[in-house]
Amino acid sequence: MSTVKRKISSYSGGEQTCVAVGREGNLVLIQDSKQDADCVDIPAEQPTIVFADSHWPAVRDLALSSSSGEVQGAIAIELHADGTAAFRGIDAHDQPVRFEFDIDEMDAWTKGVADGEFDKP
Repeated sequence: MSTVKRKISSYSGGEQTCVAVGREGNLVLIQDSKQDADCVDIPAEQPTIVFADSHWPAVRDLALSSSSGEVQGAIAIELHADGTAAFRGIDAHDQPVRFEFDIDEMDAWTKGVADGEFDKP
């Protein structure tokens, strides 16, 4: 996703750490913006969950459901009792990817999804 424009929710705090969403052709790419600094010299190696754009409506519905769940072929979101969450999916090479997001990042993600910030660019 190094050359792909991505979005971070406008509800993110001053540190701009959040779920980052980009689109490339008919793919949706999800990253954890906290990892940007670790991959500044090799952005192509930043872990990225990749799934078909056709799954986005179901992913959006899952994000807004306030429930844990999985969109087959796309992503699994595990919500924890403390408000944090884990996202699981696969990258472009079919390797597993897992991200952990804190309560503020999840709040920003959910509000951004609700406002349509991550829908088609």
